[in-house]
Amino acid sequence: MTPGLYEGGGLMVSDDYACVEGTTYYYNGYGVTECRACDGDFELAELEAEISGCDSVMYMGCVEGCAKCDDCTSDTSWSAAGTGYEKKVTRTCDCGYCDESTAYRCAANYYGSSANGTSGCTKCPSYNGLAGTSSAGSTSASSCCISSGATYSFSDTAGSGTAKLSSTCCAS
Repeated sequence: MTPGLYEGGGLMVSDDYACVEGTTYYYNGYGVTECRACDGDFELAELEAEISGCDSVMYMGCVEGCAKCDDCTSDTSWSAAGTGYEKKVTRTCDCGYCDESTAYRCAANYYGSSANGTSGCTKCPSYNGLAGTSSAGSTSASSCCISSGATYSFSDTAGSGTAKLSSTCCAS
């Protein structure tokens, strides 16, 4: 930082024109303004001043702030991203630019993993016409189950009828 003259005739090390509320402290005849509030688009930041005859002095000063972002809010829940897929978008404001990243997972009744929301998820297998179910985000086929008590129709050489699963059946 280039020193400037201050009213008392000495050198100002931190000539902070954006500071609207602060106190000036003097070190070996050099003035440093410790700022508490900044004007307009400026923000408070910790700064360092090199002062002859002293070690460096840390102080709060005003720096030009970043532009704010409009509509830069992350998703709060997962949403559909095509059959068998869900997505969640995380957004962060970086000086006026809204950076976003998208995470994908398999939807309920699917398993696997996906980096793009178009491949990697497989529908849960079925048994005797009963569809396997899983929670969203399941990564393994063993997460696909048919609940006990589910009924299904059968037909074999001995005849036909309905049967009920006596226990939960999960894929392996």
